[in-house]
Amino acid sequence: MPKSFLAVVFVAFCQLLVAQQSLNNDSIIKLVKAGLSDDLIVSTISASPGTYDTSADGLIALKSAGASDKVLSAVVQKISGTAPAVPVPIPPPPAAAVAKQVGSEPVAPSPGATSANPSGEPRIFVKAESDFSVALTAALNKKHAPATVVLDEKSADYVLQSAGVAAKQESGASKIARCLFAYCVGIEGTSSVSVQLVRVSDGSVVWAYQVRKGNGGPVGIQSLSEAIAKHLKNEFLDRKK
Repeated sequence: MPKSFLAVVFVAFCQLLVAQQSLNNDSIIKLVKAGLSDDLIVSTISASPGTYDTSADGLIALKSAGASDKVLSAVVQKISGTAPAVPVPIPPPPAAAVAKQVGSEPVAPSPGATSANPSGEPRIFVKAESDFSVALTAALNKKHAPATVVLDEKSADYVLQSAGVAAKQESGASKIARCLFAYCVGIEGTSSVSVQLVRVSDGSVVWAYQVRKGNGGPVGIQSLSEAIAKHLKNEFLDRKK
């Protein structure tokens, strides 16, 4: 006798039985022990009333008795009042959409391109001698310049490039020395520097400034930095708003 016929007869018999008595966890264990397939057990659960223990201990007992996850899911869905989910085949995408996907290639960013800045402010990398770079950054913050100073040149929209600071020591020789901040300490006289702002995307100089102050040393460095920050803000950054 074909097995499929026996299965149909068994399901019909189960439904006759459950008409008199609802299913429960013990009933499911009996069906599992009888060797019924998951599909037949799930169909029986869906077609029959039942009272199940879906607590953690109840589900663990069913699992220990050999019930599959599919059967456990059917029991839980039966209690919640939802039918077991039936897989719905997903239709293939239209040929035109497939062709578009195949023909679409990711576009690599062009050299020098940078990601968008969430704040909307231009990102500036200060390229100067270390101490003067720190002084320029502090001055931009002090002047509330509408820009973000970044430490990675690759992420910048603009590069603020500075020549070396020239300090003139008013001594007997009147010698002009290009110096670093540390070497200018204590020098009396004047200091000067020139800077330019370069746009990274095309390498063009969008702003330039030269300044000279009547003092040297740390005071001169601070005066130069604040003058540059003030003019950069007023002459370029504020106009970009």
